[in-house]
Amino acid sequence: MVFGNGSETKRPVIRRSYNIKRSMHMRKQQYETSAKIAMVALIGIVLSLTIMIAIGKHEPVQEAMAQEPILWIPTPLEQARMDSLYSIDAATKADIDSIGEMIDAILDKLD
Repeated sequence: MVFGNGSETKRPVIRRSYNIKRSMHMRKQQYETSAKIAMVALIGIVLSLTIMIAIGKHEPVQEAMAQEPILWIPTPLEQARMDSLYSIDAATKADIDSIGEMIDAILDKLD
């Protein structure tokens, strides 16, 4: 059952293959375009990082200048505070020594 002559018939298979080829070609072009954009972006990032590192290294370095030590002279209030701390320290050491002697005495009684 062929209607009309052969020139009137449609060829959908050929059109589909043409569309498939066309879409594959478009995908390939899109991929190539994306690859080019990515490459340009990568080069831009590398260049900007290189420039930032170069700028950072060329900042002038401030050399440390030796300063004369400042002599500290305690005020009478600070001197009184230090004296009280020394007396507290001496009392604590004496307490620790007496506790140690008591422990030794207890250990001698246990033996």
